[in-house]
Amino acid sequence: MLLRTCLVFALFVACGSAAHAQLHVVSAGPAPQDDVQRLVIHSDRIGRDFVVEITSPQLPILPGQKMPVIYALDLGMGIASPVGRLLGRSAAMRPAYIVSIGYLPGQEVARNTDLVHRQFTNDGKTMGGGGAAFEAVLLDEIKPLLEGRYPIDPNRSYLFGHSFGGLFTAQVFADRPDAFAGYLIASASAFADPTLPRRLAAVARNAAPGRRVYLAWGGAEDARTVQSGRDLTQAFRAGGAKLVLRSVAYAGENHTSYYTRLILDAFPWLLPKSPEHRAIALDPALAPRYVGAYRLPDGRIVTVTLKDGKTLWGQITGLPAIPLFPESRTNFFVKGFDVQARFDPGSGPAPALTLSYGGLDARATRQP
Repeated sequence: MLLRTCLVFALFVACGSAAHAQLHVVSAGPAPQDDVQRLVIHSDRIGRDFVVEITSPQLPILPGQKMPVIYALDLGMGIASPVGRLLGRSAAMRPAYIVSIGYLPGQEVARNTDLVHRQFTNDGKTMGGGGAAFEAVLLDEIKPLLEGRYPIDPNRSYLFGHSFGGLFTAQVFADRPDAFAGYLIASASAFADPTLPRRLAAVARNAAPGRRVYLAWGGAEDARTVQSGRDLTQAFRAGGAKLVLRSVAYAGENHTSYYTRLILDAFPWLLPKSPEHRAIALDPALAPRYVGAYRLPDGRIVTVTLKDGKTLWGQITGLPAIPLFPESRTNFFVKGFDVQARFDPGSGPAPALTLSYGGLDARATRQP
């Protein structure tokens, strides 16, 4: 009981708002996979527990840096997190946190309620009606909680949903288009809400420029889902050049068979990697001015050494040394990762260097 009370208090402080106290962390600990944190949380708003798995980028995060994040519904089918992490580590896309949200094993899976805003009847069963409540939990409780616990950039967050999750993702765009920088909408069951395409078109016309929307469905899916994909494509096209839109029908694929291909295609499109770097020969006369120790704002030291008189190596405290390849007299990069080092220009020893990772910078000053 004491542990649970402390966790609830810590959550309240981290979120900084009494409104967020409706969400309780029931437990926190490592998931079976490496570098994955698993939270079990309870929302008073809808009286339900959720599993939230947070997969880190597995790369060093610079002081003050905030990373992009992709939120995957239905726990990403167990695929989104490991594939997304691999894409980030291999520099196929910008490194990002992957947050998978779903239900506890053995618990009633309430997705047919939570992911559908309007009630509808399907094969004699009434479904939906809880989407608005879960949307509030996601945007007003889960998202602020994670942004308070992890170095996540709220301005570079993306939502990914498939099937009813795709319907939910499209609905979030219709309700709060600025909640995410991009939306991955797959096999959306838009037939459950005939009003959605019209509302999406109206919102798309007035959306802030630059929102990215990736629409997908399997070409061999049932006719309703295929038509939903086409209808949503037309709706988003109403946004014109304001939206960055890609619509893909995966030929010959059924409702789930294209899911892994979708991640491989869509994640790098949502978070494109940095431009390619080309190495040049290191000027041996300049190399000595870069060698030395540089202190980051958090106290860690970046040590730059010259090996064999030919290659500069950089090492951050606690991490392995890696080679730095020159692309200009002052700019260096790390092969296979979105990491660059820029030394201050001049004639004497460089007074500072700037590390760039994932598009954000951290400055390190030379130490005596």
